[in-house]
Amino acid sequence: MKAGVVTGDLAWALLQHAKANKYAIPAFNCTSSSVINSVLEAGKELNRPVMIQFSEGGAAFVAGKSLPNEKGKLQASILGAVAGAHFVRAVAPAYGIPVIVHSDHCAKKLLPWFDGMLEADEAFFKQHGEPLFSSHMLDLSEEPDEENIAICAKYLTRMAPMKQILEMEIGITGGVEDGVDNSGAAKEKLYSTPADVFAVYTALNPISPMFTIAAAFGNVHGVYKAGNVVLKPELLEDMQVYAREQIKSTTGQDIERPLNFVFHGGSGSEKHHITTALNAGVVKMNVDTDTQWAYWEGLLKFYKAKEGYLQGQIGNPEGEDKPNKSFYDPRKWIRECESSMVKRVKESCADLASLGTPTEPICCDGIGHNCFEAFSFEFEGIQVTKACSVLASFRHCQEVEKRGSPFLKPSREALERERMMAIKYKELDIFKLDIIARELKSLDNELGLVGKEAKFLQQSAGRLKDFGDQQQILQHGSKMLDQCVQLRSHIRDVIHKCLSETQKLHIGAPAIDDPLAAGELKDGGVMAGFVYEEVDAPAHGSSKAARLRQGDEMARERRIQSGRPSTGGRPTG
Repeated sequence: MKAGVVTGDLAWALLQHAKANKYAIPAFNCTSSSVINSVLEAGKELNRPVMIQFSEGGAAFVAGKSLPNEKGKLQASILGAVAGAHFVRAVAPAYGIPVIVHSDHCAKKLLPWFDGMLEADEAFFKQHGEPLFSSHMLDLSEEPDEENIAICAKYLTRMAPMKQILEMEIGITGGVEDGVDNSGAAKEKLYSTPADVFAVYTALNPISPMFTIAAAFGNVHGVYKAGNVVLKPELLEDMQVYAREQIKSTTGQDIERPLNFVFHGGSGSEKHHITTALNAGVVKMNVDTDTQWAYWEGLLKFYKAKEGYLQGQIGNPEGEDKPNKSFYDPRKWIRECESSMVKRVKESCADLASLGTPTEPICCDGIGHNCFEAFSFEFEGIQVTKACSVLASFRHCQEVEKRGSPFLKPSREALERERMMAIKYKELDIFKLDIIARELKSLDNELGLVGKEAKFLQQSAGRLKDFGDQQQILQHGSKMLDQCVQLRSHIRDVIHKCLSETQKLHIGAPAIDDPLAAGELKDGGVMAGFVYEEVDAPAHGSSKAARLRQGDEMARERRIQSGRPSTGGRPTG
């Protein structure tokens, strides 16, 4: 699977692989580039995928607390979420891991924020063929179930063409999260029923299968002492059984665990509860409170260790005149915050990867290329820490294909789409070369006209007897020559572009499927070579404009005679 942000089929296939192998993708709320980098750093060190998510309040903080964020508009929240997603897209590939970008709880009153992010997704999709975010969450659990499901269906219909994943919540997660206080919620709302959850499946699945459900099983946002909250993750398995029976009775299909669950309020959860949830189809688990504390604790420990150096700009235990800049430099203490958070993120990843881990290596592209070394797993009684290395991946993928991996088909479909997009990009490059060639012809014509006018001026100047008129003609001729120089410089720039594009396409390589297009590109490359020589070489015999045209014709003749393009001593790709 590619490094960087994954969307559509690739993101969904990653979640399905987690479900099949009983692990979950950890999702961390981020409020700054520093927090984002901490999550990515931990993922890189463990070489495993992570999910970065933005809440409405966290997104507003990313943009800046001083910006207006009016009720009903939420401009700063939209701006911050979009900016955060772009930042993740910019840096994530460098960390070498797959990353899912997600937006967290969106209550009904926050729908303008949701709409703003979707508008950004649609604009990004129009330009790049994928949405900006991998997924979004609607939290309408405070509304009546019918309204909750209806609004989710409406938005999923809008998201489906982009193959975007929707997370929804049915039943209430207790506690306080980002300003949403459910601490006084009725007890029965803290536990979803199988019928509640199946109603969601019935409404959303015909629109798109790409949705997850945050069902309530007593979970609470925030941190709490063990025993203070009655978690019942076994309810998730009851919901799976109910859904399986209902689907089988109505369609005849027997789908084991058809539901994809999300575990909210994961901070402070006991590990046996996490194990039960993973076995019941949880594919994503939210972690926020614990990582907030870890980030702060890094600063706290730094202050305690360096307290004597942080009481003023000058003066510390080493001397009254000693400077303290290296201690209060924000990069110093922010890095301590990051290091502390990285450690906590790795603990969360370990919890979700080592409990109910895969029993076979993970191959993420279905063919065996670009596989990432996955988390530890048990194989024939031996604990293995690296899975599906690039060298062994092809043989493994053949084995997975024989066994019928649920991950393989969607991955292949995604690869086919990527291949088709690559062909389209190559066609776009061909189009660019055509534009460059046309620009060269236009400049060629301009240069020819300038040359004719300069020649006419020279002839006219010889016939003039008045010295003043001759000076005027010479000045005008000088301007004309300057124009020629500028045009030649412009031609060189365009030729450099042409050669650059030609080299990118590897002219003449069998990678280009269309022989006709390949032939045109070869001609273009040869033409570029001749033009390059003609611009550098002095004119001899005919005008430069004519020589440019002759260069193209000579190139074609040489190609026909020799069976391959001549570069004129210069590389053309």
